[in-house]
Amino acid sequence: MEKFRQDYIADVQVRLAGAKNSQLAMAAPLESSGQPSSQPKPTSNTTPIDRKKADTKNSNQKVGLVTSLLSVGAIKPAIAILSKFRWLVDANTEIADLMLRIMKVSISPLYESLTVTKRPSSGFTRPRARFGSSGVVQPSPLKSMLTLWAPNPPSTSTTEFVFFFPDWLDRVPLCSSLDDLGDVIEPLLHFIGLHIYRDPLFATKFLRLGKLHLLSTLPVDGSGKKPAGEPDPEDPVRRLWLAILRRYILPALSMTRGNAVLTVEAWNLARQYSTSVRWSLYGEWKNNRSHPELRIRDVQANRESKGILRRLSHNTIDALVGPVAKMVHSNPCIFFGNAITQVMAYDNLATVVIQSLRYSTSMGFDVLVFIALDALANPNKQRVKDDGVNSSDWLQSASHTTPMILLRSSASL
Repeated sequence: MEKFRQDYIADVQVRLAGAKNSQLAMAAPLESSGQPSSQPKPTSNTTPIDRKKADTKNSNQKVGLVTSLLSVGAIKPAIAILSKFRWLVDANTEIADLMLRIMKVSISPLYESLTVTKRPSSGFTRPRARFGSSGVVQPSPLKSMLTLWAPNPPSTSTTEFVFFFPDWLDRVPLCSSLDDLGDVIEPLLHFIGLHIYRDPLFATKFLRLGKLHLLSTLPVDGSGKKPAGEPDPEDPVRRLWLAILRRYILPALSMTRGNAVLTVEAWNLARQYSTSVRWSLYGEWKNNRSHPELRIRDVQANRESKGILRRLSHNTIDALVGPVAKMVHSNPCIFFGNAITQVMAYDNLATVVIQSLRYSTSMGFDVLVFIALDALANPNKQRVKDDGVNSSDWLQSASHTTPMILLRSSASL
């Protein structure tokens, strides 16, 4: 198993180096003449080394055993293996998908009982009725086909895939109350960590239940409707969801690619805490590089945000407002950190940055206020010039732009 772990660490280092390298520097040199290159082109994108790595990964029997156990609902023996080899989930994300499949079933009865849900529709999974020469023609029923894959593959126009062992549902512990979320779901989240981002639907439902759980800790008046006073910060429920936000939700947001719905639900949970607690979360989120996947995503987001800011101007606001919103949804600390640095160097850029935030969420503006005040409080920057009288250029730019940022953020919050 140590060899498999070293292979995963080496793969992380390769991806991290690839994320740091410029794509333009990696491009092949242009030919000076129109003559075709004499070097033969590779016939396949997969090298023998890549095929060897894939064969080595597929030969890991413990991974196959864990996925098989989770597929049939045998949670305890699978967790016993994962407790010994915690890195298996990071190297094999199909394990995280199976854990999310179990947790989605676990919270389904609780979510349906506490929230108003619409009647599920077939959507795009089943064909609809069509008009023919003889009137409305109903589609033919889908043909069921057994499959060994879990989660089930998406249905086609004629076939619906059914897992071969339907009794796996009987082995999943179900949540009957909000307190069960801390006893059933949180221990399972401890094994997949930030990989909760791989199922945004489950993450959204989980955050909505978390909001209801936090609202139950608010003290109410005699009528039992309006909140009266501040909640106890040492309440076990509030400490539980604060730890969930810090360990799983915020790192998972960094791995997404601009999911506004998930960001809004995370904000509905984070806003239940005071400003000082939220900003402490943002400070840890900003400097969190503990997970190898986070380090890779940090380099990618840093390059993407600098590329957006490099092209941002009064003429390109409408074209870049979408990419800016996606970056703010997933990595607001990285984007606003680079944006504030640019604004302090070029004060005329502040108006452009503020105008490009038209699609940002309330959580994005809350992070923006934190990043702006954190930049102003940086003790390593000099407040005055060398003459000791005039303020530094960066401080003058910040003094002109920070009130604009605070005003825009307070209006959104």
